[in-house]
Amino acid sequence: MKINPDCIRDILIHIENFEYDSMHTIEQMCSDMTNYSYEELDYHCVHLYEAGFIKATTVNIRGGHLPKISRVYDLTYQGHQFLEDIRPDNIWSKTKDSAKKIGSFSINTLSVIATEVITSLIQKNLGV
Repeated sequence: MKINPDCIRDILIHIENFEYDSMHTIEQMCSDMTNYSYEELDYHCVHLYEAGFIKATTVNIRGGHLPKISRVYDLTYQGHQFLEDIRPDNIWSKTKDSAKKIGSFSINTLSVIATEVITSLIQKNLGV
């Protein structure tokens, strides 16, 4: 399965809206995020967990090759920072366009590009 950057962003926005000190399963997220399958949400949550962007618990199912998300709790500090960087539609659009030109939609690449887009906008706004 390929990384879907829009799914990554939608998951982060969804998790940010969790009530404090709650936990959610992928099944619960599926009922709220009907435009994505269970497999897509689990796959992308595993990668967000591995990247250090979400707080979750994983389980390894016997015979399975990848861990599965058992529960999702919250965004990490790094996850909040990344979401704040990609939340504005104009920044997100420029980030995805750049990632497409580069040919990489990895979470790390998206994060670096978003930071650069914001830096460029800050410099432009400050007249630097």
